[in-house]
Amino acid sequence: MKRTGTCLLSTLILLGSAATAMAGAYGEDVTTEAPAQAPAGPAPAATETVVETRFDRTGGYLEVGGIYVVQLFDNDAGIVGVPLDDAGNTGGYEIRAGYRWNKWVAIEGEWEQYLHFKNVPQSNAPDAGRGHNLDAYNIMANVKFFPIDGRFQPYVIGGIGMAKVELEAPSPVDKRDEAGFAARFGAGVDIYITDNIGVAFEVDYILPTGDAHEFDLLPIGGSIFYRFG
Repeated sequence: MKRTGTCLLSTLILLGSAATAMAGAYGEDVTTEAPAQAPAGPAPAATETVVETRFDRTGGYLEVGGIYVVQLFDNDAGIVGVPLDDAGNTGGYEIRAGYRWNKWVAIEGEWEQYLHFKNVPQSNAPDAGRGHNLDAYNIMANVKFFPIDGRFQPYVIGGIGMAKVELEAPSPVDKRDEAGFAARFGAGVDIYITDNIGVAFEVDYILPTGDAHEFDLLPIGGSIFYRFG
């Protein structure tokens, strides 16, 4: 009986070995495989960051331009005894340097020169028939207020400074200088062509005081400016 059990056990071991060998021969993998993973998807595309230009940003600027000046002289009073009848209009130039403090306000310093107003004296003047030349200068500190931002920025402007008038006249009045404080009131628009370069158009009323109070002016200007930053 013991011999029969030993033979049976030997037979089972031989059958198991034979089955394993046959599985290997026919390419069967008897090992346990891990479940296959899904292939990774494509990497997310890089997003491009677009920085929008703020035309109302803070920073400094420089501006230069030309002016057409309409004279509003007090012809009845004249200056130092020389009447200013039928004085013509003239041209000039301006230079400004300023700083935009915030989206609403900018401050600037300005130099303006108006060149050679020419006039014909009254017929009863002792030097009738001979013309007079008059040059004017303004040095001012201005404040601009911008209610709207964007590429087109309208504004109002106010300023205070000094106005000077230089009059060249025939003898007996060869040359006289008059000066006084002056105020500016006006409106204009800044138009940006690029992020840093733009053009401006402005109309002002210049109201001098003191010895130059007879020389009110209406400058109409066009300029180009450069914004730093």
